Amino acid sequence: MGFNQTIWKRPPAGRIHLPEHTADVWLIPLQHSHATVSQLQSVLSPEEHTSAMQFLTRTLSDRFIVRRARLRMILSAYTGQNPGLIRYHIGDYGKPSIDAALAFNVSHAEAYAVCAIWNGRQIGIDIEYHRATLNMLTIAKNYFSDDEQAELATLPASKRKQGFYTCWTRKEAVIKSDGRGLHISLASFSVTPLRDESVSVRLPDLDQPLYVRMLPITSQYTCAIAVESSSFTVRCWLAGL
Repeated sequence: MGFNQTIWKRPPAGRIHLPEHTADVWLIPLQHSHATVSQLQSVLSPEEHTSAMQFLTRTLSDRFIVRRARLRMILSAYTGQNPGLIRYHIGDYGKPSIDAALAFNVSHAEAYAVCAIWNGRQIGIDIEYHRATLNMLTIAKNYFSDDEQAELATLPASKRKQGFYTCWTRKEAVIKSDGRGLHISLASFSVTPLRDESVSVRLPDLDQPLYVRMLPITSQYTCAIAVESSSFTVRCWLAGL
């Protein structure tokens, strides 16, 4: 499987209670047999069925089905609703929500998706797969702040790719937590490419800072979560295993 099974654990059976100041993060493997994918497809909405059929390859279609079905099953574990009957509301900037007093956010990259659940208003998560070829400094010039570019450029070559993905996932988690996504300029605020540092971010037009934490997946993936609380616990669950 590749991920650290001492961190990512099987969830408790039945209804899940989410304590205050706790973020539940679910790691969702997307590679499954066609039989499993067919079973999961039964909980999708008609619109999701249609979307699944529009992908160019079976692999991409199957991954879409798995992550959408697992999301419904995860939300069901907190709300008690039938997974197939969960309805999403789409905000002004495209971020989905449900009627329950839960915030959630989802991200996916290659063979994994991640889902973060939170009792507050704001949560964002991002996962990225480390691509073999990537012009990091050019991308950083377009999307990173001056401070981030300078810090990335000073890293040893052996640590620059990890530094780039650490910075990128942190920034993506922040703008997804805020809810406006790419309507916020990624260069308008700074995090850091240094993985071991904790990060708090205050967006230019908001008083409430966001707090960012890194989550271990495998050596080929980087993941970050951003929430509105300076002190929070993260519980890491495995979905569907």
